[in-house]
Amino acid sequence: MTTIKMLTISEEHYPKPSVPEQLISQIQEQDDDMQAKNKFQIDKNDLIFLRNDTIYRYDEEVDIFQMYFAKESAGYSHSEEAIENKVLISYDNDGKIFSVDIFKASKNLSCHLYDTQIEIDNKPPLVIYPIYHKFRDELRVYFHGSIPPTIKFEKSEEEGVEVGMDDANKIVALLFQDSSKKVREDC
Repeated sequence: MTTIKMLTISEEHYPKPSVPEQLISQIQEQDDDMQAKNKFQIDKNDLIFLRNDTIYRYDEEVDIFQMYFAKESAGYSHSEEAIENKVLISYDNDGKIFSVDIFKASKNLSCHLYDTQIEIDNKPPLVIYPIYHKFRDELRVYFHGSIPPTIKFEKSEEEGVEVGMDDANKIVALLFQDSSKKVREDC
């Protein structure tokens, strides 16, 4: 029997270089609906792209998933805001989000955190897809490529931050509105 190790804190991971077709199709369907309602055209060629400047890691000892939009630095003085005791958003001195922590990640995420690309306990593997939507100025971070047909984005107390949940109330995605103004981009 092969032992599968968890992702470890000493390893930094980066997003996959391409976006699954299912995610692109889902986003384009939403855009088609928006165009029909507002009667304007959207150039889909520039619209959606992957932000490859996001670093993530998992600390098994404390069961925390950490995602950084900026390099860690002792120079950051920041404030933090918790969302439903599951997600912690950290801000820099300029009020921009530079990291997100998900507590009890093995329980709260809809994916598994093992260092393998196979499904375990009916959970897909963790694969980060930080997708930026230029027209909406919206960053959506999906935690795996197999997106359920229904994702319910719940508004948080944090303005412009929503948590995407599946039917089992597990975190599937995070959504950051006005991301060019609110999320750092310097990993």
